[in-house]
Amino acid sequence: MIRCLSVLSIFVLVGGILADEVTVVEDFETDDALSNWQIVAGKAALVTEGATQGQRAMEVTFDPAAEYSPGYLYWNRVPADWSPYDALILDVTNPGDAPMPGYLLVADKAWEDKNRSYWNRHNSNTTFPPGKSEWVIPVNGLFRGEAGSRNNDIARNI
Repeated sequence: MIRCLSVLSIFVLVGGILADEVTVVEDFETDDALSNWQIVAGKAALVTEGATQGQRAMEVTFDPAAEYSPGYLYWNRVPADWSPYDALILDVTNPGDAPMPGYLLVADKAWEDKNRSYWNRHNSNTTFPPGKSEWVIPVNGLFRGEAGSRNNDIARNI
């Protein structure tokens, strides 16, 4: 079975989780929006169904036979300085009937300089319920490694 996941928009909140000030950092409105992403497993397309900001969303169709099954992608247009922001929020739609896992890897220059270790990047996960949801990723909560071994090697958050 091939499953899809739509990333409808990506935006950050400034000044607090309940702040009124929001900065959209990816809305998938331009034809070249997918060039900001490297798709390692699965297939991405711009679609109009279900967009929450503007007219388009990115839909990822998973490849169950891929090495990093079912989908694996990199965002190539990440802002370098996240200090003014409180959270990264992704609008997500799971069109299936069952919950779907999602994983997050965040790395920085310190990770790159220290041999790109699993323990020097942020590793976390979530579950997307069927239907629409938001994935709130707190910027100040990006510890290195896993929750039980936070910042053991590089003693600071990303």
